[in-house]
Amino acid sequence: GSLHYSANSTSLKVYLISPGPVETPYTLTVPSIGGWNSIDIPLSSFAPVNLSNVIQLKFDGNGDIYLDNIYFRD
Repeated sequence: GSLHYSANSTSLKVYLISPGPVETPYTLTVPSIGGWNSIDIPLSSFAPVNLSNVIQLKFDGNGDIYLDNIYFRD
């Protein structure tokens, strides 16, 4: 889960990356109303990334994005 905030973004993809590199994007729907939003992304969405060996996170989109409280859980 994480919190994200943006007043001007319309596009945001989140990537987990394992060695290779192997990376898979997850496209978020960015709310049109600004403010903090909580997002839960199923880890299975990042297959075939090796979740036991994640070496990077990548965020790709437009506008200004602020992130807080990024964590992984089962």
